[in-house]
Parts: sequence; structure tokens; C-alpha cells
Amino acid sequence: MPGSISASCARSWASTKARAKRSSARSRSIRSSTAPRYGKGLSLVKLDRVEDAVAALKKVIELQPMSPYGYYQLAHVYHRLGDTERIVATIRRLSKFEPKVALQLERETGVDAGIEDPFRPGERAARKGS
Repeated sequence: MPGSISASCARSWASTKARAKRSSARSRSIRSSTAPRYGKGLSLVKLDRVEDAVAALKKVIELQPMSPYGYYQLAHVYHRLGDTERIVATIRRLSKFEPKVALQLERETGVDAGIEDPFRPGERAARKGS
């Protein structure tokens, strides 16, 4: 009986190790596919092809939805395009997991998306009043 327990543990360990390896490979794959798209988006903005940058930056967000970089650049692209509705939507989405970056975008774009600073409750009213 003791032999069967150690064999079971060995199989379990091998299975866990294989899952970790697959997960790590998947993670590397996402990072390697995101970086070129992010770079392409930034290059298109630099070349003043901001309309074309939207698709690349949206793909970055799709691949890494919890990374603020794509949202940050996309909000600035929308700002250059004069699309206030999309700036607000992007800032609000970002504020769900990166409120400080969302507040920074509000300041940089001059667009009030109604974001409350979770670290300074009530500051929203103070900023509006100034």
C-alpha cells in the first residue's frame, strides 16, 4: 500500500508540473504577441496615423486586459481624435483596476470621467469645485 501512495503522489506531481509548464508557455506567448502590437500602436501614433493605432491598442487590451499601458495610450489616441465618449469609457474601465492611472488620464486629457480617488474619498467634489 505505501508504494501505491508514492506512485499516486508522483503522478500528481508530474501532472502539476506539466500544467505549470503549459501555463508558463502560454504566458510567454501572450507577452511576445502583445509587445509588437503595443510598439506598432505607439509607432502609428508617432507617425500621426492615430486612427490606425486604435486597432493595435485594442488588441493589446484584449490580450492583456489588466495591464494599464494599452488603456493609457488608447485614451490618448481618442483624445487626439476628439472622441470624448470613448475617452470617458476607457478611463472608467481602467479605473476599475488602476484608479490612480485613470485619475492621471483625467488630468492629462482634461476629460472628467467622474472617477473617485479610492485613497482620498471626497476628493472628486474638491476637484470639481476648483
